[in-house]
Amino acid sequence: MNKIVKIALASVFYFIQQPVHGQVLSQGLPYQQERAKLLAAGWQKVLKPHRHCNELAEPAKTTCYKYPEVEDCSINGYCKFSWTLNGSRFLYITTFGMNNIVNGWVQE
Repeated sequence: MNKIVKIALASVFYFIQQPVHGQVLSQGLPYQQERAKLLAAGWQKVLKPHRHCNELAEPAKTTCYKYPEVEDCSINGYCKFSWTLNGSRFLYITTFGMNNIVNGWVQE
């Protein structure tokens, strides 16, 4: 097998082994549970160092302090969380409500 084919196969195998959002996440489950799956699959939290949690209203304030990867929370109960895989793939998860139930995500 030539070197180019070996490299191509290795690349395909690598990406097959990496979690695809649909295989890792489930809608309707608590974020805390899905967060553990992401950490186990090698995703890293994108930390937001300049957040001002105490300026947010509840339940966003509690969510902000509990999860440093929260990007933003709206007044109506939606929150957005940011993740990366080796800095080359990004995953944005939205949740709703006091229990931060996963209701959607986008992967870039």
